Amino acid sequence: TAARDFVYVKNTGSQEVVISLTTDATAKYVISLAADEAFASEISTSANVRVKTLSGTSTIEHFSET
Repeated sequence: TAARDFVYVKNTGSQEVVISLTTDATAKYVISLAADEAFASEISTSANVRVKTLSGTSTIEHFSET
């Protein structure tokens, strides 16, 4: 089996955030979190977790575990 990490991201701000879990530089943001929503999953250890807002600023809670 492939090496896996566990990732958790919660949007603690008021602006929507989007998440990318790609393993390359393309950074396709395919997960969207509204205020107070969270995402958790097992992901590939080679995934590069990126989080951004579409406009304005927001805050997040984030952790990963191998």
